[in-house]
Amino acid sequence: MNQTKDPTTADLVLVTARHVLGDIAEDTATLTLRTKGSDGGFSPLPHRIKIRDHRKPLWTEHQDKQLDIAVMYVSVPSQAYIAPVPVSLLATDADLKKIEIHPGDQLSCLGYPLGAAANDAFLPVLRSGKIASYPILPTSKTKTMLYDFSVYEGNSGGPVYLVESHTNPNK
Repeated sequence: MNQTKDPTTADLVLVTARHVLGDIAEDTATLTLRTKGSDGGFSPLPHRIKIRDHRKPLWTEHQDKQLDIAVMYVSVPSQAYIAPVPVSLLATDADLKKIEIHPGDQLSCLGYPLGAAANDAFLPVLRSGKIASYPILPTSKTKTMLYDFSVYEGNSGGPVYLVESHTNPNK
């Protein structure tokens, strides 16, 4: 949905940790997007976004301050290569119960530990860890879970996800 009515931009919903936006002193921040070249390679596309209007946050945060989450609309240039995550990929309690998620399950996450990027295209670093708390369900009551991996500044706000790997028994 294009909230800006500018045909050269598109509006997306940015979801991150509240403290990531809150720790930025300025009213703007740089969101590093990417362009995709005809050779299939990526190049960084730094893009300034407004996160406050005269010191007033433009993001929405959860009313429960223990939940470190912020969401906001961001306009991105049309040349940015974006693969948005659809809401349908967010796990519900029924999904978590069906796959029998439990402490010890391996999760993956993307981030920029200590500001490090995986390459010149400024793609994030893939890291992993394990669920380290119990109980997990119902999420309406537990609200959070502990994730055991070495955390560095720059890991906050990135996606954490479960990948089901299927092995070929014939190998």
